Amino acid sequence: MNRPLPLMPDPLVPSRYRPPPHLNPPSSAPIQCSSSSLFNYSFRIQLMLQKQSMFNPLLCSNCASDENVLQDRSEGTMVCRACGLVVMNHLIDWNEEEKRDFKDENALHESEASHSRVGQSLFDMDENTVIMMTTTGNRTNSGDLTLGTRIANTTHANKQFIQLGSKNLEREFLLEGFTKISDIMLNQLNLESKHTFRVKQLLKILYTNHKHKLNKKTLPECIGACLYCGLKAEGIAKTIKEYSVLLQVKLKSLNTWISLINKDADTRQLIQTEKYNSPQSYVEKFADDLKLSTKVKYQIVEFIEKLMTFQDHDEMANALIGKSPATIAAVCILYVGEKDQIKDINLDSIEGVSGITKQTLSRSLKLLNK
Repeated sequence: MNRPLPLMPDPLVPSRYRPPPHLNPPSSAPIQCSSSSLFNYSFRIQLMLQKQSMFNPLLCSNCASDENVLQDRSEGTMVCRACGLVVMNHLIDWNEEEKRDFKDENALHESEASHSRVGQSLFDMDENTVIMMTTTGNRTNSGDLTLGTRIANTTHANKQFIQLGSKNLEREFLLEGFTKISDIMLNQLNLESKHTFRVKQLLKILYTNHKHKLNKKTLPECIGACLYCGLKAEGIAKTIKEYSVLLQVKLKSLNTWISLINKDADTRQLIQTEKYNSPQSYVEKFADDLKLSTKVKYQIVEFIEKLMTFQDHDEMANALIGKSPATIAAVCILYVGEKDQIKDINLDSIEGVSGITKQTLSRSLKLLNK
């Protein structure tokens, strides 16, 4: 025998979920259903609507409706027009979390500026809700990337986009480069974040002055050159071969970008520091790799300083003219190692840490010993 099912209480349902009055008149009798599955289904629907009403931020509890609830932008509150109840107090931009300034572009004087956050978004991308990358396939510019935002509900066959221009593409490209630089320097090279500024500035200048040479393919090569030159200017020396292995790029490509950095007036000005062409920074790097003591490291640095400053060592200094800072550092380490008979310093070990061939080291050492 089927018992009549108990009636569920009518939940407080938002107006957009309520059926029209002609479909649910007050005098209509409740529908009795003997099927347990149908009961479970209707119960779940009512429970869902109850939960929706409980957590609906637009629902006026006094009117039991959300039809007349509006946002008062001057105060940042949600107010019901029908009864005047403040549904939510002092909320600004409740739909989306975004940061805006207090500037009113239409105000003539500062005193007329609005006190609510109605100004331009502090983050450009907040202005565009759906950011999409599409390709424009035309004959003149096939496969060119276009950054846009969807502005209407359209079908897959016909999509409308607003092109946001090259500024956002430039911003996205530089952000990708900056992120990669930070990851390499902080996580792989274990350097402090203060050293990233010069490297990122080099990348930005290269993109501005030589935009036609930079793309997704050449970005790792450019980053490697920026790391090499930028860190040299900071007194942190590493060989080109190390960056070639780290970024998986060719030495020839790295040398091309390094040459461009040295030729460009803006980038050259940025890297012109006393430490850039200093062999001392390479001495520290090679000595650390060889695990030499602080005393030996100090002896090598002192020898290089004497070699560069004292007139008594003119002949020895002339022997190293035209050599790179890395070569000078490696040869001086060999010279001090042979003189003081340090066991860990030999041609094989220096070639291993510096990447300079034994032939080059031997020739330079002979010139230094003359």
